[in-house]
Amino acid sequence: MAAPIPFIPLTFAVIGNVVLGVLMLAIVLRFGREITPPLKNISASSPITSVIVNLVYLAAIGIAYVSFYPLVEGFLPDFVLMYSLVLFVVAVLPIGRISMAFYRSIDTLTYVISKRLVRPRGGADKEQERCPFCGSPLKPDTVFCTNCGAKVE
Repeated sequence: MAAPIPFIPLTFAVIGNVVLGVLMLAIVLRFGREITPPLKNISASSPITSVIVNLVYLAAIGIAYVSFYPLVEGFLPDFVLMYSLVLFVVAVLPIGRISMAFYRSIDTLTYVISKRLVRPRGGADKEQERCPFCGSPLKPDTVFCTNCGAKVE
């Protein structure tokens, strides 16, 4: 006797969700590839570059998770937990990169935050202006940093 064919709940909504998810995933990944070189050319030493790129990839992982979850749940219901764990492990990499970008530039970030919170009073004891991205000294009325090329206020 032949084994019965299992029922697989494949609806139009599931197929539409997966197709839209694949399109969104392709767009986000393409955006990530397109935005990375210009960001690195603008300011390779800035932590913002790494954060933005890794946030784009984290968004792609989230889109993949939401888009393919109905398929995994329908076709492989015993592996839903495995699917969630695998994508969580994959998401740890960009999260770690974002954390390391902040950790490596904590001095610069602290300087920028403290400079914006505490404005020096005018006078001779006023400290020299510094670039908020790399910390290099700036000349008065400078628009761009001569060290990293970032636009300064």
